[in-house]
Amino acid sequence: MFAGWILKAGEANGTTICCEKGVIKMFEDPTYSVTVQKADGENMFIQAGQIQTNEAGGQSASGVIDAFVTAVLAGRKVPVTGQDGGQSVSAILACVDSAKGKKFVRPAKV
Repeated sequence: MFAGWILKAGEANGTTICCEKGVIKMFEDPTYSVTVQKADGENMFIQAGQIQTNEAGGQSASGVIDAFVTAVLAGRKVPVTGQDGGQSVSAILACVDSAKGKKFVRPAKV
């Protein structure tokens, strides 16, 4: 598994997730944002928008930062909490541990 935000010209900028019942590829097909190749041979193709890039015009606002700032300034609960982010990191670390140990690893509760 590789997770990073530094990409040099010519490198792959997609994500491949190998699962028990197939493979999910994100932003690796020029036409479809997500492709799913099931172990039974069925293929699914999903168009979900383009990947963010550092090229001119390659960035678009997702609204996440704007919603966070608006909530903080208004004294409201933020839509994505630190606990949410921590749980995402826990899931990623469980994937890394699973790959290293070649066994199922349940993400820790945050």
